[in-house]
Amino acid sequence: MNTIIMNICEYLPSMEIKIRNNEYTGDLEVVIVKHNALITILPNNTWEEIKDCIDIKMNKKNMDVCSICYKSTKKRKVSCGKCSNYWCVECYMQNCKSYTGYQKCPYCVSLQAASSL
Repeated sequence: MNTIIMNICEYLPSMEIKIRNNEYTGDLEVVIVKHNALITILPNNTWEEIKDCIDIKMNKKNMDVCSICYKSTKKRKVSCGKCSNYWCVECYMQNCKSYTGYQKCPYCVSLQAASSL
């Protein structure tokens, strides 16, 4: 985990970041203060996944296409509170029907109540 924290500090050398443990889940969280962005670091996340989350939170990545069906998501997209990946509302609804009111993130496989995503 120390390597991940060092990579984040090197990737964002001029940014003020805060690192904390979530008091409810115990997960490591990184706050990018200037962008008011929160990134949850899961135990099995790779550096590439974390870097993608940082880029998404800092609007460095194009988020106009659903990462599941590749349709336009300009006005209608949903993201996971754990891993920050995103997809269109249609894919969200299809996935929600599969898990009877719960949303299972197709990326980090986190099972959450649909309203919390």
